Amino acid sequence: MPRPDPQRSIDEARQSFDAVLHTPEFERVHADDAHRNLLIDYLAVTPGGRYLDLGTGNGYAAFGIAARHPDCRVTGIDIADNAIARNVELARENGLASVECRRLHQPFPGPEARWSRAHSYRGIRQSAAGSGIDS
Repeated sequence: MPRPDPQRSIDEARQSFDAVLHTPEFERVHADDAHRNLLIDYLAVTPGGRYLDLGTGNGYAAFGIAARHPDCRVTGIDIADNAIARNVELARENGLASVECRRLHQPFPGPEARWSRAHSYRGIRQSAAGSGIDS
């Protein structure tokens, strides 16, 4: 049996995510303010902290952290190029200068970059959905 091509899998995932992440349907299904607020509370966000949002998608968690704690820095990374470009626009439009959105394949910040906490809101929810784990 031939091994799957990892780059092809990544490219297919990127295209799939880019097609849906900023659609009204995705927002309707995945907008869960109560869950997002619990996540932010769980992170125990501290003034001036730096937070890494892995798999930021449409920036839902990153923007939530920045809105509640404007003195923090939030870096959202994802493989979905178009979604990241849209997140950059949304951060600018909403005056969220503390949010930086980056494509995963961009140069990643070096060892000088330190985060107070890192999380993966969507990754944890999606992994838990099919595992029998309560999210």
